[in-house]
Amino acid sequence: MKLIRTSQEERYGEQGISEVSYSTTPNKAILVVGSNIRELEIILEAFKEKDIDIYTHDDMMLAHTFPKFSEFKHLKGQFGLGLENCLLDFATFPGPIILTKHSLHNIENFYRGRLFTTDYTSSPKGIIKIENSDFSQVIECAESTKG
Repeated sequence: MKLIRTSQEERYGEQGISEVSYSTTPNKAILVVGSNIRELEIILEAFKEKDIDIYTHDDMMLAHTFPKFSEFKHLKGQFGLGLENCLLDFATFPGPIILTKHSLHNIENFYRGRLFTTDYTSSPKGIIKIENSDFSQVIECAESTKG
């Protein structure tokens, strides 16, 4: 764990205390779920020129404690209460949901068609796989589900 924390702080800055918004704005939005903050960084870079807000869920909240992530003005905050509430959180989120690697969640019909994954090892039925950081389908989904 010490090695992981050290490598994260080398890349993203020294971890600190940060206030995180739990409210959303009426804009196009994407929810990023999991614990792989490197993938969150890739997603934030891919969407920095788009008019789409990014929210984190569950363990991804950790990213808000690193100074690097405050540079991304479209990273708006945390949505939902965590893994134990993902059924309700995902069903009520008004946009696409990206499951990063190391994400395990209940897959329900409420949000099929809005679920994407960057995980190369598995793709359960109902989840759209993102290949080669091609987020075009996510953008299309976000455009059509503006909250």
